[in-house]
Amino acid sequence: MRLILSLLSSLLFMLISVPTFATTANKAHLSIQAVDLQTRHFYKNPSYEKLATIAQNIPTLQNPDMMITFIAMAINSHPEYANKIYDNFASFSPNAKMLLYNALLASGNKKIALSITQKYHFSTQAQLVNIAEMLKSLTLPEMIKEEEKFDMLDVLWSAYFATGNSLYLQKLVEYINADPVYLMIGYEMLNREFTCNMINKFSKANAASNPICAMDDIKKAVKKYSPSNYKKGFARA
Repeated sequence: MRLILSLLSSLLFMLISVPTFATTANKAHLSIQAVDLQTRHFYKNPSYEKLATIAQNIPTLQNPDMMITFIAMAINSHPEYANKIYDNFASFSPNAKMLLYNALLASGNKKIALSITQKYHFSTQAQLVNIAEMLKSLTLPEMIKEEEKFDMLDVLWSAYFATGNSLYLQKLVEYINADPVYLMIGYEMLNREFTCNMINKFSKANAASNPICAMDDIKKAVKKYSPSNYKKGFARA
């Protein structure tokens, strides 16, 4: 049973819970795909310049919790970034300023945020917790409770991409293992993966067109068997 749960968690870990750092393009210097790639691999070779480029190239956020968490955790891991954001704040676009200002608040840098308000006459109405402190001590019951406020999978992935700290991956797997909806989706994916591998083995032409290999088919199956929980698992996808 533990092996099955481990396999399901691993499959979810790679196929469903990894977020896409999607944006709406608006004269960005980098493509959406390039920003997404830089974000996911940031922890491997972090720098302020990369963080600034990511923030500047996200004109319209579809998931602000995810990106605020990512930048706040990057600042928390590299405290010198906060002063660089202050020094260069005027150079950012209005949307990047909003994102960076809120990330400073979420990383516990309220004094620097206040200095930005005083120097650049910029502020937001956001009331943000220190996301780094919250995530480090977050227990499973708290994760389940906080999912009403945050998309917990996206938040945990963002923390990992910003820091490379495996603690957030451990929490992510723990969270998935405790959720029957995600485990059910994992079972559907594992079943489809096995079926698709068999189809590929016997007929490449059939594999290319057979709907059983499609993600849409998995969504339909989950919606059919658990319509009340479909929104939690797939409606955002």
